[in-house]
Amino acid sequence: MKINTKYIIVFILLLLVEIFIALYVRDAFVRPYLGDSIAIAFVYAFIMIFVKKSHHFKPKVIVASISLLIGILVEALQATSFLEVTGLGSIKWLRIILGSSFSWADMVAYLGGFIAVILIEWFIYKKFKS
Repeated sequence: MKINTKYIIVFILLLLVEIFIALYVRDAFVRPYLGDSIAIAFVYAFIMIFVKKSHHFKPKVIVASISLLIGILVEALQATSFLEVTGLGSIKWLRIILGSSFSWADMVAYLGGFIAVILIEWFIYKKFKS
């Protein structure tokens, strides 16, 4: 398996942005919504590190879709109070990663992140294909 270094760099940059938002941003838009959108791109970049390079666009759509589904799954776990039911609610880092409350607005933010990933990858794909 080859590691895709381009996505390692993107993953690290997005990780730093997410950490910055978590530590320093206290607002009503960037932290709750932009942060969730970036989280989908973050998951996407992580998965793409391990995906074989392709000259086709379809694998990127598949990985972006998987990233969106992961975000939806995490949000669904919040709706079921998964951490409390399993007794894992006292683990601070897990509460930070998984979150603690369900929100339809988060689902919209995840969809926005998915669309952003698809658009960015599409423009890059078109630019280098021609």
